[in-house]
Amino acid sequence: MGTRLKLTVFICLVALLAALPMAGACAPKEKPVSDLVVKVEWVEPIAIAMKPYQIPKSLAGEYSIYHVIMSLTNPNDVLVTAEWLEATLCAGKIRSALQADTPIYIPPGKEVIIRMPVSMNTLNTVKWVVMHYGLGVPDAVKTVLGTWKAVQQGTASYQVTGAVRVKAEGASTIRHQNFDLRWP
Repeated sequence: MGTRLKLTVFICLVALLAALPMAGACAPKEKPVSDLVVKVEWVEPIAIAMKPYQIPKSLAGEYSIYHVIMSLTNPNDVLVTAEWLEATLCAGKIRSALQADTPIYIPPGKEVIIRMPVSMNTLNTVKWVVMHYGLGVPDAVKTVLGTWKAVQQGTASYQVTGAVRVKAEGASTIRHQNFDLRWP
């Protein structure tokens, strides 16, 4: 190999090595993932076994069932997966936990509606009110029955708080996003 050829190869290698950092600067950068838009569309009492202010024969056998309908909107231009979603439904002084069982896939720029069923045992709810609010059992029963009455009459307001773990297609990070929603 002649001196001239060696010098040409050397110059080409130096130029290539110098150009590598600039080539990285031109590569597309990973965009941060924007928060999902989480909304409570509807809280639907499906079955309220008790009539307002009537104590049933057995609190242990009484259950109330709700469906919480939520929408998740993906403002990103890539597919986003809600790997898990956990929430707490509050109606008056009553709380219950919700959890999505499977990942939720949300296409870019689209909205997905999810329905989460909630089952609340009246006896456990009364116990929870006694423990967390320090009420006596008669007052706790009255509080729970009052909440059921508001639910049945359609005057109850709901709060859904929780978190969702979000992963975006092509993104290397998984993020947690908290939400605090009210309905109506």
